[in-house]
Amino acid sequence: MSIFIPRSEHNAELHEMHRVIGKALSIWVEFELQLAQTFHYAMGARDGRVSFAVFDAAINLGAKLSMVDTAVTWALDSRELAGLLNEWKALHKRSKTLSALRNKLAHWHVIIVSTTPDENGNSTSAGTRLSRTDLSSNGRNYDPRKILNDGLSLRQLGTAATDFHA
Repeated sequence: MSIFIPRSEHNAELHEMHRVIGKALSIWVEFELQLAQTFHYAMGARDGRVSFAVFDAAINLGAKLSMVDTAVTWALDSRELAGLLNEWKALHKRSKTLSALRNKLAHWHVIIVSTTPDENGNSTSAGTRLSRTDLSSNGRNYDPRKILNDGLSLRQLGTAATDFHA
């Protein structure tokens, strides 16, 4: 029988990571609304229901970003506002970068990483991370150092809400 005993600071950090991720994703929802509004204005749509329906039909964020980029690029060019195009391209590039972080927040797991079990099968916690993998201590490929190095710490997540809000 093996025993895993997480440290209290790692339990507290686990709950704080969930709170930070929830806050960041709530802010991201506002960002997606702004994307939809940008698409609407770039399309010159008279009826918001149509442009928002088209925007919502795109299932993944990459497709939505591409749609908005195409619409804005075309609108700026066709309205002789090409001076704003460089500013838009910088915003689009930042949006793509932030979308990668959003995907991690939405799809990775918050886990307490256990140490490698000792000869009796006992382990303790080594840290808390947002990680793409959630291998149990019985997994053949379990490497706590890799998870601690590759995963995102609470400190790294701390800026996500601010980044999304900016």
